[in-house]
Amino acid sequence: MHYRFRSKAVFKDLEGKIQKGCFGKLNSFLLYADHENIAEYYFNGYNANTLHEFQSVTKSLQSILVGIALDKEYLKSIDVPIKVYFDDLPDIEWSNGKDKITVRHLLQMTAGLDWNEGHTSYMSLQNHSNLMAWSSNWIEYALSRPMLCPPGERFIYSSANPIIISAIFNKVYPHGHEAFITKCLFAPLEIKRYGYHRSESAPNILADVDILPKDMAKIALMLSQNGVYQGQKLLSANWVDLMLTTKADIGKENLQYGYGWWHKYVEVLGVKYACTYAWGYGSQHIFFVKELGLFMVCTGKNYEVTLHQGPFDLMRAVIELAIGA
Repeated sequence: MHYRFRSKAVFKDLEGKIQKGCFGKLNSFLLYADHENIAEYYFNGYNANTLHEFQSVTKSLQSILVGIALDKEYLKSIDVPIKVYFDDLPDIEWSNGKDKITVRHLLQMTAGLDWNEGHTSYMSLQNHSNLMAWSSNWIEYALSRPMLCPPGERFIYSSANPIIISAIFNKVYPHGHEAFITKCLFAPLEIKRYGYHRSESAPNILADVDILPKDMAKIALMLSQNGVYQGQKLLSANWVDLMLTTKADIGKENLQYGYGWWHKYVEVLGVKYACTYAWGYGSQHIFFVKELGLFMVCTGKNYEVTLHQGPFDLMRAVIELAIGA
């Protein structure tokens, strides 16, 4: 049984706290309960028609696109070694298990490539994500990294993985990755405004997306309805379930990952609630609390490490309201 809020008026106090910066520097907050939009606020000069960066939430979006590609049979399997897609890169050395990397490994962050990102500041020149962005060929840079361990053995967070998947979409869909997104996801959701970060040398390789928070909420709404949006089936319920429930420990307390989505328990008044979420640098999030029939979208500018917990504290506050605490 899903909980319902006593009234929408309970959010006025929460809005004031966000405005005061109690949860860091947030620019938008959208909340849905039982598929209904019950709160939508914007801050710091942003409004409903302002595009916002979503950073690594794009990784979660990429997982949705993989599911659609499987449904439409542009991808036959996520267990085919990715080597078959890159015959045009003859200088890549596919040794030490690199030839065993699959799309499944890329989605689960277990490709095994040596990649210094998850434990290094994005302001650092040692961060491989930055080095890839500055390289002349993103795919060649990523696939030229040596193997740190066999595929499937260890969680290694890498922004190269969705970039490699973008290149694969360009191989398997006749009109390329961006055309696939537009036709198979954005058009059915009536998402008309967006911007992708991309390589200057290969603009068909897509990185992070900028999008309206209310449009990101449409994507979340579709997932909350098992792949259906306004009566149209966009994604198989089996993939939605696999994507949002697959969990693997990553070596950090109370934190798991699987298929582009994070998982942790949020404790409120001594009760733990399972939370599945997309996580983008700077407080870009989609949170699902299935037990309560809730999902939340927020964006922000919390690029200081000390502000990282803001959205999670906001999610706890929302849960308190939901259970009538």
